[in-house]
Amino acid sequence: MLYPVNASTVANGDFTLVLAYAVGSSISIAPSGGAAVTLSAATVPSPLPTPNATPEPGYTPAGYAVPALSAHTTYDVTANYTTGTVCPSTSQTIGSFTTQ
Repeated sequence: MLYPVNASTVANGDFTLVLAYAVGSSISIAPSGGAAVTLSAATVPSPLPTPNATPEPGYTPAGYAVPALSAHTTYDVTANYTTGTVCPSTSQTIGSFTTQ
């Protein structure tokens, strides 16, 4: 995660989540035990808001629109992988952030 930085505190939504590169079939966020929200693609802001992480050379940032969220809540960011009929779909948590 380039923005927000993993485990950081951010505004209550309406921002662009930026990853170092596009991963998985989709990206979703969810509070602990709550329903997941699948994020849609968005334009990567330039410059990135601060604080942000620096990607390794050669990566192309990918942006995802985060909607309004509940305050004082930690959200896990998950990459969801949809595979063919032979292999099951899977998900992997790639970071988290907390809203103000």
